[in-house]
Amino acid sequence: MLSFSLCSFLSLISFVSGAIIRSNDPPFQSIPATSKPDNTYNNGDIQMKGITPTTSEIPPAIYGTRSIDLPFGRLYHGKLKYFKKGQLNTPDGIKDVWRPGVNDFANQSACGIPDNAFFRSKVAIHPYFLKYADLSRYCMQDVCISFWKEDGRSDMMLKVTDICDPADCATPADIKVDRSKVSIMEGMTAKPLETYPQLTGDEFPEKTWWFFVKCWADGLAHPSYQGPPANNWFTTPHLPSNIKWVRSTNVQQWENNQAAYKAKGWPTYPQGAYNTHRDDTTSPPITDWVPGQEPAWSPIAGGKGWGKPQ
Repeated sequence: MLSFSLCSFLSLISFVSGAIIRSNDPPFQSIPATSKPDNTYNNGDIQMKGITPTTSEIPPAIYGTRSIDLPFGRLYHGKLKYFKKGQLNTPDGIKDVWRPGVNDFANQSACGIPDNAFFRSKVAIHPYFLKYADLSRYCMQDVCISFWKEDGRSDMMLKVTDICDPADCATPADIKVDRSKVSIMEGMTAKPLETYPQLTGDEFPEKTWWFFVKCWADGLAHPSYQGPPANNWFTTPHLPSNIKWVRSTNVQQWENNQAAYKAKGWPTYPQGAYNTHRDDTTSPPITDWVPGQEPAWSPIAGGKGWGKPQ
């Protein structure tokens, strides 16, 4: 999803620690627990050339609302950290490079999804969030992040594929991204990325607002990784780019979570994602996080993970 205004946007797990799925909830996306052969592609062109066409096709039920789910719509305010050398699809690079088949391997993320599948659009989240569900839930096709410039003027979409080491993401509100995605967000594309001081350190100077959102646009895998003959687990079943469905599903899940979280003793939260006013009220402090006591986890589907799994 290319940058656009907040007003424009508005117009338009196995579970851990006893999270309960009611009998009427659909099953989850089938995600392999062990290594599989390297993911395949169709020699397609890179997708980041414009907004993916939207459709009215309704996604499969496994991507729909649940009786309890991740904190969709909960607004966070934290740092934009960058993936470092050795955490990208080129050993010595500071950004991913689009070369499917050459640097395209399952071990490039904790989810076992190659970097090329979501080129520039991958994101690592703090292990705090594993209190809601294990990694396999976050690796599903529908779990994305919408991250915004701090002034709220534009946003872009990211697909959750990894866990961020707390040594890098000091708080749950911090996220780790490919710095070339930030360069697009900030309009720093006229010169080589390496010439912008804001893009060459460990983090972007300004903070970001972000929230979990159902995936659409460039939160979806590139077309070359979709359908036959690729047949990748992370694009099965197909998730269409339906923004109307995204908006309604996000709001309904927020409503469901308020009752379910209260019943579990988890903090409820305001629907800050759809509020143009952003402060400690719409993005309240995280009160149920204890540094150093994040849930244990392991990479899945042949992944490696850069967050130092326990």
